[in-house]
Amino acid sequence: MMSILELNSLAPGFLNAISVPLLVCDAEGVIAYTNPAAADQLNAKVGVVLSEPLPKLAEAVSTFRRSARPAPPMTITRGTGAPYLAMLSSVQISEGQVMTLCLLLPVPSPPDSEQRMQDFEALTLELQAIIDSSSDGLFVCDSEANVIRVNPASERIHQRPAAEIVGRNMRDLIEEGFIDRSAALEASIEKETVSQLQNLPGGGKLI
Repeated sequence: MMSILELNSLAPGFLNAISVPLLVCDAEGVIAYTNPAAADQLNAKVGVVLSEPLPKLAEAVSTFRRSARPAPPMTITRGTGAPYLAMLSSVQISEGQVMTLCLLLPVPSPPDSEQRMQDFEALTLELQAIIDSSSDGLFVCDSEANVIRVNPASERIHQRPAAEIVGRNMRDLIEEGFIDRSAALEASIEKETVSQLQNLPGGGKLI
Protein backbone atom coordinates (compact mmCIF):
# COMPACT_ATOMS: atom_id res chain seq x y z
CA MET A 1 0.00 0.00 0.00
CA MET A 2 1.31 3.43 -0.96
CA SER A 3 2.29 5.66 1.95
CA ILE A 4 1.47 9.35 2.33
CA LEU A 5 5.10 10.27 1.70
CA GLU A 6 5.17 8.21 -1.51
CA LEU A 7 1.95 9.83 -2.70
CA ASN A 8 3.27 13.34 -2.11
CA SER A 9 6.56 12.55 -3.83
CA LEU A 10 4.68 11.39 -6.93
CA ALA A 11 2.41 14.45 -7.14
CA PRO A 12 3.26 16.38 -10.32
CA GLY A 13 4.54 19.92 -9.93
CA PHE A 14 1.55 21.38 -11.74
CA LEU A 15 -0.77 20.20 -8.94
CA ASN A 16 1.16 22.40 -6.53
CA ALA A 17 0.79 25.31 -8.94
CA ILE A 18 -3.01 25.12 -9.10
CA SER A 19 -4.45 28.24 -7.47
CA VAL A 20 -7.55 26.49 -6.09
CA PRO A 21 -7.54 24.00 -3.18
CA LEU A 22 -6.92 20.38 -4.12
CA LEU A 23 -6.56 17.51 -1.65
CA VAL A 24 -6.66 13.71 -1.55
CA CYS A 25 -7.82 11.58 1.37
CA ASP A 26 -7.64 7.83 1.99
CA ALA A 27 -10.34 5.34 2.97
CA GLU A 28 -10.03 6.31 6.64
CA GLY A 29 -10.60 9.99 5.86
CA VAL A 30 -6.99 10.99 6.49
CA ILE A 31 -5.57 13.69 4.24
CA ALA A 32 -2.83 12.12 2.10
CA TYR A 33 -2.01 15.09 -0.15
CA THR A 34 -2.72 18.82 -0.26
CA ASN A 35 -1.55 21.45 -2.68
CA PRO A 36 -0.34 24.79 -1.25
CA ALA A 37 -3.73 26.44 -1.92
CA ALA A 38 -5.53 23.86 0.24
CA ALA A 39 -2.98 24.26 3.02
CA ASP A 40 -3.10 28.07 2.96
CA GLN A 41 -6.81 28.68 2.38
CA LEU A 42 -8.34 25.76 4.29
CA ASN A 43 -5.63 24.85 6.80
CA ALA A 44 -5.67 21.30 5.41
CA LYS A 45 -2.56 19.38 6.43
CA VAL A 46 -1.24 15.98 5.37
CA GLY A 47 -1.76 13.30 8.02
CA VAL A 48 -4.71 15.09 9.64
CA VAL A 49 -8.22 13.63 9.61
CA LEU A 50 -10.29 15.59 7.08
CA SER A 51 -13.12 16.13 9.56
CA GLU A 52 -10.91 18.37 11.71
CA PRO A 53 -10.49 21.29 9.28
CA LEU A 54 -13.47 20.49 7.01
CA PRO A 55 -16.21 18.43 8.74
CA LYS A 56 -18.82 19.10 6.04
CA LEU A 57 -16.47 17.97 3.30
CA ALA A 58 -15.59 14.86 5.34
CA GLU A 59 -19.30 13.94 5.50
CA ALA A 60 -19.61 14.41 1.74
CA VAL A 61 -16.55 12.22 1.10
CA SER A 62 -17.90 9.47 3.38
CA THR A 63 -21.24 9.50 1.55
CA PHE A 64 -19.48 9.55 -1.84
CA ARG A 65 -17.40 6.46 -1.00
CA ARG A 66 -20.56 4.53 -0.06
CA SER A 67 -22.51 5.51 -3.16
CA ALA A 68 -22.39 4.13 -6.69
CA ARG A 69 -23.37 7.49 -8.15
CA PRO A 70 -21.06 10.39 -9.03
CA ALA A 71 -21.18 13.06 -6.34
CA PRO A 72 -22.91 16.29 -7.42
CA PRO A 73 -20.94 19.47 -6.68
CA MET A 74 -21.78 20.84 -3.24
CA THR A 75 -21.06 24.09 -1.44
CA ILE A 76 -18.48 24.02 1.34
CA THR A 77 -17.92 26.95 3.68
CA ARG A 78 -15.25 27.45 6.31
CA GLY A 79 -15.77 30.14 8.90
CA THR A 80 -16.83 33.45 7.36
CA GLY A 81 -14.85 32.90 4.16
CA ALA A 82 -16.23 32.64 0.64
CA PRO A 83 -17.94 29.34 -0.25
CA TYR A 84 -16.26 26.64 -2.33
CA LEU A 85 -17.84 24.32 -4.86
CA ALA A 86 -16.53 20.86 -3.96
CA MET A 87 -16.10 18.31 -6.74
CA LEU A 88 -15.25 14.72 -5.72
CA SER A 89 -13.83 11.84 -7.73
CA SER A 90 -12.20 8.46 -7.05
CA VAL A 91 -8.53 7.94 -7.85
CA GLN A 92 -6.91 4.49 -7.89
CA ILE A 93 -3.42 5.04 -6.49
CA SER A 94 -2.37 1.38 -6.62
CA GLU A 95 -4.03 -2.02 -6.84
CA GLY A 96 -6.71 -2.22 -4.19
CA GLN A 97 -6.08 1.32 -2.95
CA VAL A 98 -8.65 3.92 -3.97
CA MET A 99 -8.51 7.47 -2.66
CA THR A 100 -10.86 10.42 -3.00
CA LEU A 101 -9.74 13.56 -4.81
CA CYS A 102 -11.40 16.80 -3.71
CA LEU A 103 -11.21 19.90 -5.90
CA LEU A 104 -12.67 23.04 -4.33
CA LEU A 105 -13.51 25.97 -6.58
CA PRO A 106 -14.26 29.39 -5.01
CA VAL A 107 -17.83 30.31 -5.87
CA PRO A 108 -19.04 33.79 -4.90
CA SER A 109 -22.82 33.70 -4.82
CA PRO A 110 -25.68 35.99 -3.74
CA PRO A 111 -26.59 35.58 -0.05
CA ASP A 112 -30.13 34.34 -0.77
CA SER A 113 -28.95 31.77 -3.30
CA GLU A 114 -26.20 30.59 -0.97
CA GLN A 115 -28.65 30.21 1.92
CA ARG A 116 -31.08 28.17 -0.19
CA MET A 117 -28.23 25.89 -1.27
CA GLN A 118 -27.08 25.44 2.32
CA ASP A 119 -30.64 24.69 3.48
CA PHE A 120 -31.02 22.05 0.76
CA GLU A 121 -27.68 20.46 1.64
CA ALA A 122 -28.57 20.48 5.35
CA LEU A 123 -31.82 18.66 4.57
CA THR A 124 -29.96 16.13 2.41
CA LEU A 125 -27.46 15.39 5.19
CA GLU A 126 -30.30 15.10 7.71
CA LEU A 127 -32.10 12.54 5.55
CA GLN A 128 -28.86 10.59 5.09
CA ALA A 129 -28.33 10.59 8.87
CA ILE A 130 -31.87 9.30 9.43
CA ILE A 131 -31.35 6.48 6.93
CA ASP A 132 -28.00 5.45 8.45
CA SER A 133 -29.23 5.60 12.06
CA SER A 134 -32.37 3.53 11.46
CA SER A 135 -32.45 0.11 13.11
CA ASP A 136 -34.55 -1.13 10.18
CA GLY A 137 -32.79 -2.35 7.07
CA LEU A 138 -33.24 0.25 4.34
CA PHE A 139 -32.40 0.04 0.64
CA VAL A 140 -32.66 3.18 -1.49
CA CYS A 141 -33.26 2.41 -5.17
CA ASP A 142 -33.81 4.53 -8.26
CA SER A 143 -36.75 4.22 -10.66
CA GLU A 144 -35.07 1.28 -12.41
CA ALA A 145 -34.56 -0.69 -9.15
CA ASN A 146 -30.82 0.00 -9.06
CA VAL A 147 -29.51 0.13 -5.49
CA ILE A 148 -28.02 3.56 -4.75
CA ARG A 149 -27.73 3.36 -0.96
CA VAL A 150 -27.77 0.72 1.79
CA ASN A 151 -27.84 1.60 5.47
CA PRO A 152 -25.70 -0.13 8.16
CA ALA A 153 -28.70 -2.07 9.52
CA SER A 154 -29.15 -3.74 6.12
CA GLU A 155 -25.47 -4.66 6.09
CA ARG A 156 -25.93 -6.42 9.45
CA ILE A 157 -29.18 -8.14 8.47
CA HIS A 158 -27.90 -9.46 5.15
CA GLN A 159 -24.28 -9.88 6.31
CA ARG A 160 -23.10 -8.20 3.13
CA PRO A 161 -21.17 -4.90 2.93
CA ALA A 162 -22.79 -2.03 1.07
CA ALA A 163 -19.95 -2.05 -1.46
CA GLU A 164 -21.15 -5.46 -2.73
CA ILE A 165 -24.74 -4.28 -3.18
CA VAL A 166 -24.71 -0.60 -4.16
CA GLY A 167 -24.80 -0.11 -7.92
CA ARG A 168 -26.45 -3.46 -8.64
CA ASN A 169 -29.97 -4.04 -9.91
CA MET A 170 -32.54 -5.90 -7.84
CA ARG A 171 -33.10 -8.32 -10.73
CA ASP A 172 -29.49 -9.47 -10.43
CA LEU A 173 -29.73 -9.79 -6.64
CA ILE A 174 -32.84 -11.96 -6.98
CA GLU A 175 -31.17 -14.17 -9.59
CA GLU A 176 -28.20 -14.85 -7.32
CA GLY A 177 -30.48 -15.71 -4.38
CA PHE A 178 -29.76 -12.64 -2.26
CA ILE A 179 -33.55 -12.28 -1.80
CA ASP A 180 -36.46 -14.07 -3.47
CA ARG A 181 -38.43 -10.96 -4.44
CA SER A 182 -38.07 -7.19 -4.36
CA ALA A 183 -40.66 -4.56 -3.46
CA ALA A 184 -38.47 -1.92 -5.11
CA LEU A 185 -38.43 -3.87 -8.38
CA GLU A 186 -42.19 -4.42 -8.35
CA ALA A 187 -42.81 -0.76 -7.48
CA SER A 188 -40.63 0.33 -10.40
CA ILE A 189 -42.78 -1.82 -12.71
CA GLU A 190 -46.23 -1.15 -11.24
CA LYS A 191 -45.56 2.53 -10.44
CA GLU A 192 -47.28 2.23 -7.07
CA THR A 193 -46.48 1.54 -3.42
CA VAL A 194 -45.74 -2.13 -2.77
CA SER A 195 -45.47 -4.19 0.44
CA GLN A 196 -44.04 -7.71 0.38
CA LEU A 197 -42.90 -10.54 2.61
CA GLN A 198 -39.36 -11.45 1.50
CA ASN A 199 -37.54 -14.70 2.26
CA LEU A 200 -33.83 -14.67 3.08
CA PRO A 201 -31.42 -17.49 2.12
CA GLY A 202 -30.95 -18.48 5.78
CA GLY A 203 -34.67 -18.89 6.39
CA GLY A 204 -35.41 -15.44 7.79
CA LYS A 205 -38.22 -13.22 6.59
CA LEU A 206 -38.45 -9.48 5.95
CA ILE A 207 -41.36 -7.15 5.29
